Amino acid sequence: MYDAGNGNNLFLRGHFKTAPARAFWLGLISAVAAVPYFYYLAAKVMPLSGAVYGKSAWFLILPQVMLLFLLCFLCSLGGYLFFRRQKLPGFGSLSRLAKDIPILAACGLVLTGASYFLFDRYFFTLSPVSYPENFFYIMAVVIKAAFTEEIILRWGITTLAIALVKNRKWGVILASGAASLLTFKYFKFIQIEINWSYIFIVRFGLTFLFNLILGYLFVTRGLFHSMGLKFFMGARYIAALALLH
Repeated sequence: MYDAGNGNNLFLRGHFKTAPARAFWLGLISAVAAVPYFYYLAAKVMPLSGAVYGKSAWFLILPQVMLLFLLCFLCSLGGYLFFRRQKLPGFGSLSRLAKDIPILAACGLVLTGASYFLFDRYFFTLSPVSYPENFFYIMAVVIKAAFTEEIILRWGITTLAIALVKNRKWGVILASGAASLLTFKYFKFIQIEINWSYIFIVRFGLTFLFNLILGYLFVTRGLFHSMGLKFFMGARYIAALALLH
């Protein structure tokens, strides 16, 4: 069994009683990592819906980041409190991640291709703003997905789901279902009607499938591996930039 307290596992050193302090810093880093993404939403997406938040995008960003920090803190705390009890690998091993990067990159490209051909090329016609044209904003979306979302969905929700049902497989399935429900929230945010069309069903199905794969990586290899795969899956935005814009 992998020792989650070894030198390769960041943020996991120390005694159980230090979990709140470590969760605070991990939650803070996770929230800050999403700031460029929120800026993109405020500067590029929200104006299309006619929303006005004063003269600065920060009127929208700051409250969202504060709420996100609270969510990330709670998810981080839950992860720290329960991952050892459920015998999960924690963050995993950086050295093993380095060896597995080629495999993760290849898998990420395969999943990117599936996403592009089944969903992105159709969804682009409905919501082109969901695919940034600027490389800085592309990286903002990818980093938010690979780091912040993985802290919430894997480190927090998946760990807590496994602790709740006392089974890794069903915990991953439960967390994947919860992640898929966010599809409703995103469609509502960009003002696309949820009518169980091809695009919505495929989006829902792909989200569930991708989260199953990421969840499997998390419970078998650790959070670094799920973050790595999620990062390479961000190639879908580069594909959209090259082929659709």
